[in-house]
Amino acid sequence: MITEKDRHVLEHWSFPLEEAARNSYRSLQSRLQKIYDDVLIDQSKPIRLDDFLDDFLKECEIFSWAFFRVFSDGQEFRRSPSSTAFNSALVAYHFARENQWEPVKLKTFVRGTLLHEVGMLFVPSEIINKQGKVDEKERAIIEAHPSVTAELVQKWMELPEIQAMALGHHEDWNGAGYPKGLQGSQIHLFAQTLSVIQSFVAMATQRGYRNSMVGYLSMKQLLQLKGTRFSEDLVLEFVNTFGLHPPGSVVLLSDGSISRVIEPVMGNPLRPKVRILIDSSGKEFRQDNGAQMELDQVKKIFIARPVNLLDLQISE
Repeated sequence: MITEKDRHVLEHWSFPLEEAARNSYRSLQSRLQKIYDDVLIDQSKPIRLDDFLDDFLKECEIFSWAFFRVFSDGQEFRRSPSSTAFNSALVAYHFARENQWEPVKLKTFVRGTLLHEVGMLFVPSEIINKQGKVDEKERAIIEAHPSVTAELVQKWMELPEIQAMALGHHEDWNGAGYPKGLQGSQIHLFAQTLSVIQSFVAMATQRGYRNSMVGYLSMKQLLQLKGTRFSEDLVLEFVNTFGLHPPGSVVLLSDGSISRVIEPVMGNPLRPKVRILIDSSGKEFRQDNGAQMELDQVKKIFIARPVNLLDLQISE
């Protein structure tokens, strides 16, 4: 729960260049919620996702990393299957684009990501929202949701790749996942990739409200799970794509300034593009008007450590 002190800090820092992206994010997320609501009412009708998918991809192209930064600040997150699917699709789009997937492959992957949580609609809310550990019966209900999703997407005549994503996104690299206990190359590559993405989204959104260290902490956790839950090569590719400090992260630089990561530099996970929030003399830039710096081009300055925006001392 956000405190008055935290609210004061959040109001102190505004990012006006992202307001249009935030409005689009909210609108698209509401539209996907309506699509999911319709599925819950009647599963016999094919899901009406085509127009939404086209608009989603257009808006992702327009707003690019601003969309990702809106996701990463946590203000717009809703605890629902459609919100998880939406944020996962946002990450999936950027991963596929940055790795230069051809358009049809990218669109199929994003579509499968948008659909992968529909089975969670049929898990009772009291189980989803339960405090503490679930019992064996409740766990069985949760672990059935990939099979439910797979049955639905097959009924809707979705592509085989999307069916594989639906069924396999909770399978683990070492065979300890569900529902079939597949391991390694037995798991479809799209499902492997979605597993990393949806785990990153879960880690990032389960942490405190707008803790700007969540991206860094989530990346560290993914790296700890490489070779067990996830393919080592895939985790390294993911970190290489988004950086160890993903967009939206706040960092202390070696010159004493505080910066916000604007976008990653592909292949250089420790040296992203940043915008100054507080320079080395203590001057604040509250309105997205600080200087930008490409750390891969400025070799003498580097990221010293991540910083939580809520911990910053602010001037009045």
